[in-house]
Amino acid sequence: MGRYKNVRIDGVLRREHDVVWEKANGMSIPPGHIIHHIDGNGKNNDISNLQLMTHKDHLRLHASLRAVGKDVVDPDDPEVVKHRQSQRDHYERHKEECRERNR
Repeated sequence: MGRYKNVRIDGVLRREHDVVWEKANGMSIPPGHIIHHIDGNGKNNDISNLQLMTHKDHLRLHASLRAVGKDVVDPDDPEVVKHRQSQRDHYERHKEECRERNR
């Protein structure tokens, strides 16, 4: 059994967390970004557990977690809360730029 749940959409197999995030946000995952499972559980695809991140930030996050011997980030940690708000702000700016380009 794999680490992630998959779904078939129009004959194409996709990771369920990507589909959940895209439906909730009304857009495709931007190039160079991935959807991160905040609690570390690749099968928990609740939208509150999904976070848009750049590939680079995602690699840094997991490298820093490994360095301190952790598997997941405490979502109530003030640094995590600050980071998530920063990611939301970045996403909102990006979403608005995409909408403007498509007008």
